[in-house]
Amino acid sequence: PCHSNEIRICLIPKAPAPVIQASKNWFCEDDVESMVIANYDPGVIYDWYCNGVLWVSSNSSSIGATMPGCYWVSFFDGCTTQTSNTLCFTM
Repeated sequence: PCHSNEIRICLIPKAPAPVIQASKNWFCEDDVESMVIANYDPGVIYDWYCNGVLWVSSNSSSIGATMPGCYWVSFFDGCTTQTSNTLCFTM
């Protein structure tokens, strides 16, 4: 008789892409505009980008923009990278 090990595979649903929000898309010199992840998951490390450059990695639900530019956030859920909408700030 043949014997085999049983392998169980569970599929994890794709995590939703993060959605970032801010109260306005401009700020004054020396201002800090808060950006918030609306569908924040506390178990995720988010990579925040400014103008295409990795700015900071954080597990916080919000971060402050201190300079003009376009910001977005992404994370790797173990299978794919999920990327948010883009927020652009002017001075």
